[in-house]
Amino acid sequence: MTLARILALSVSLSLLPLVACGGGNQGTTRTELPPANPEAVREMVAAVRLMKRGPRFNRRARNRLRRAIELDPQLWEAHYNLGVLERSEENLDAASAAFARALEIDPNAPEPLLAAAEVAYTQGDRGAAADRLQSLVRREAAPLDARIALAVVYRENENWDGALEQAREVLVRDPSNVRALLEIGRVYRAREQHDVARLVLDKALLLLDDDATALRAQVLNERGLLELDRGDTQAAFEAFEGAIAIHPTYKPARMNMGSVLLN
Repeated sequence: MTLARILALSVSLSLLPLVACGGGNQGTTRTELPPANPEAVREMVAAVRLMKRGPRFNRRARNRLRRAIELDPQLWEAHYNLGVLERSEENLDAASAAFARALEIDPNAPEPLLAAAEVAYTQGDRGAAADRLQSLVRREAAPLDARIALAVVYRENENWDGALEQAREVLVRDPSNVRALLEIGRVYRAREQHDVARLVLDKALLLLDDDATALRAQVLNERGLLELDRGDTQAAFEAFEGAIAIHPTYKPARMNMGSVLLN
C-alpha cells in the first residue's frame, strides 16, 4: 500500500462541530475557538451529506461549504471538508490551500495535518509530507496511520531504522496491525533479509480477516516480490495468482504476474 493510499483511508469528512464547537478528538490538545455559527454548521452538515451521495453532488456541496465559510470563517472543519472535496476531484493545489487554512485556524487539528501530508506526497514533495507526519507522531495521541505513512516515507528514502521504529511503535499499540507488519516485511525485503521478511509477511497473512481481501492481496503481492528476489519464480507466480484470485482488480499483482510470464 502506498503512502497516498494509507493516508487517503484516513482523510474523511469531518462533523466535529456536532460533537463540540471547536472541539475534537479525545486525548489531543485542541485550540480553543469561539462557538461555531449554528447556521454555518448546518450548511456544512448539508454539504457533507451531499458529498456522501457521490461526485455528481459535489458542485452543490462546494457551494454550501463556501457558504458555511462565509458565515463562519473560523469553522476549520468547513475548510477541511472543502479540502476533502477538492482532493476527491484531484484539485491538489485547492485542496492544499483548504487544508492549510484549516491548520491556520486550529494548528493542533490532526485531520487537516494528515490530509496535507497526503497531498504534499501526491504532489511529489516528500520532504513536506515527512515534516507534517513527524509533527503528528510527536504528539501523545498520534494517529497510527500517521506512523505507518511516515514509515513508508522513511523506507522509500532508505531510512530503514526510522521505518522500522515507526512500524514497531504501531505494533506496540496495536499488535495485530497488518499494515505495520507489511511495512516491516518490505523493509526486511529491501535489506535482503529474506527469511525474516517471509516470517513477518506470513504472520500478517495469519492475522487478516477473511473479508480483508484488498489488504490480503497486497501482502500476497509482497510475498510474490519476495519470492522473485529469492529466485523462486514458481512461488512468486503462485503468490501473484493468489492475490488476483481474491482481488481481480489489483493491478500491481497483475503486472507482476505478467512480468513473470514474460521472463
